Amino acid sequence: MVGEARLRTALAASPDPAASPLLDAIRRHSVSFRTTVLRSNDFKVGLGRRGVPEPVASIYRRMPMSYWIWVVEATDRAARDRGDPCVLAEAVIDATDHLRDLHVLAWRIPGELVRWSPDEDQLKPRHGLAPVPPLLSVARGSG
Repeated sequence: MVGEARLRTALAASPDPAASPLLDAIRRHSVSFRTTVLRSNDFKVGLGRRGVPEPVASIYRRMPMSYWIWVVEATDRAARDRGDPCVLAEAVIDATDHLRDLHVLAWRIPGELVRWSPDEDQLKPRHGLAPVPPLLSVARGSG
């Protein structure tokens, strides 16, 4: 899966101190991946209700996105099972793109949010973000 692979790669390369424990939790299977398709407008409108802090929400809101997106979430299994906020990282993928284009539109891991600018064909990282607490999942309704 493209989103999961992107998150694993980003976590492995990240200098943020919270990245390594999250990658270890993924390897131990206490963090799993959940994929949901939704309209990008619903994703953007639901950022506040999901607990996404500024400036992360602001970056997402300003991003051009296709009408339909896949959101791949790294979720804490125990928190998810309790119904608590559980999303620790996510990747956003264009659900309308062809299979040969493996660009992830954006991903957020501890300390950073990276977006891909298709017009410039380049990544636009934002490093040094404040810690983001676990978020509600888009699968629980974001719009």
